[in-house]
This record gives sequence, C-alpha cells and structure tokens, in this order.
Amino acid sequence: MRYLQTSVYIGFILCALSAVYLLPEVRRYCLESWPDSDQVVYIFGYIRQGAYISLLLQVLGVAFIVLRHKAGAILATVGSMIFMPLSVIFLIGCLEGADKWKYEHFEKLPSLPEEGIEIRFGFMSQFALVILSIAAGLGFIFMAQPLGLTFLGVGILQGLQHTRVSSKSSLAFYKNGLIIKPGAWTAYCRIPYAKILGMREERNRVTLTVDLPDSQGKYVGNSGAISVNFALLPGEQRARARETLREALRKHCKKAASAA
Repeated sequence: MRYLQTSVYIGFILCALSAVYLLPEVRRYCLESWPDSDQVVYIFGYIRQGAYISLLLQVLGVAFIVLRHKAGAILATVGSMIFMPLSVIFLIGCLEGADKWKYEHFEKLPSLPEEGIEIRFGFMSQFALVILSIAAGLGFIFMAQPLGLTFLGVGILQGLQHTRVSSKSSLAFYKNGLIIKPGAWTAYCRIPYAKILGMREERNRVTLTVDLPDSQGKYVGNSGAISVNFALLPGEQRARARETLREALRKHCKKAASAA
C-alpha cells in the first residue's frame, strides 16, 4: 500500500458517493422535468451500469498498482472517465503511485541542480490542448451532452500537468550522467553514465537499461529501464536532444554505444 497516495482514497470516495447518491438525484430531477420520457429511464440505466463497472475498474487498477503491474494505471484511467471531473483527484494519485514503484530504485532528485548542468531540454507546452479540451467540455455541457464533463475533466488534468512541468526540464546532461523526468507525476531520476548498460532507439523515444541497486543499496546485477520520451519535448528540440543523447552515450558509455 506504500505506493498509494492519499488522493487515491479521497478520489475513490468522491466517485463512489457520486454513483450512490448524486446519480439517483440527477435521475429523479430528469424524471420530474420530463415525466413522460422513457428515454430518461433507459439512458440512466446504462449510466448506472457504467458507473458501477467504472468503480470496479478503479478497484482493480489500485490492486494492480499495489501488485506493481503495468495494467494498474491503464485500468485506473479507464475507470476514471465516466466520473470526470471528480475522478481527477483519484487518477492523479494512481499515476503518481504507478510511477513511484516503476522508478523506486532510481536515484531521485526533488529538483534540477542549479549548478553542473551542461545542457537541458524542457517540456512541450500543453496550453493549447488545455484550452481546447475545456472549451469542448463547456460546449458539450451547454448542449446537454454527457461527454462535456469528460472533456472538462481531461482539460483540468492536462492543465495540472502543464502547470507541473511548464518550468521544468524533461532531459538534462551533467558531467557524469543524465537527469531524466519521465513524466509530469515523476520525480527527477539521476543516472550516471557508468550505470547505463544499453539503449534501444525507437521512433519517439530511447529506452535505457540501467544497473540498479537492490533494497539494501547493493549492486548485484539488477537492472531496470527508463525512457526518454522525445514526444514530450518541443518539436524544434527533439532532433537536437536525440543527437545530444547519442553523442553523450557514445562518448561516456561504451556499453550502451555498443548495445545500440
């Protein structure tokens, strides 16, 4: 349970209360407004089933996160859609928890050091997507479309991500290694060149295999993977960041260069 944030419990309680208490109240209001509409009963029957299935997916997502399984974040995300924007709190907690166990053996930094950084690359701005999602959500709400709240919740989530990374770096190089921030809800991870065992290049990312310590801080042959996702960088910086990473690994890490 150490991977779960308090926001997971708060968010799940809000979603459960909305399914048990808020949804019946909305149904009652709609029936009073349109007493002769059979569609209200029909639609809310499906909404109620979808809400209970989503709660089940949220529980499964949390369980998989506790069990350190990749499916946890996916299930939590799918289970959160119908409860947007209330489920934003729950989803952020789950994403933080999933990243916490995924990168738990990497050396963490609370912030990027002010000194010793040779070059850094920031995150791509999500401001336009935030505005577009919120505008779409408000538009659907005014048209009484159920997707409105979902788009609004996605816009709020993107806005929080944008605020969290707008002034931070996704990839930085210092004298003896790399500092990578894999995503908005992950701390900085410092990776010395000497601990990089190999690399695999893909279209929009480079995945590094890193020698990691065990729970007692000893290096006994354990390894883990961490990715540099170039899609998170501004478009004009991606080619330069990829080439800089290649050159740094070629110069400082013979194992990774030979593996590539």
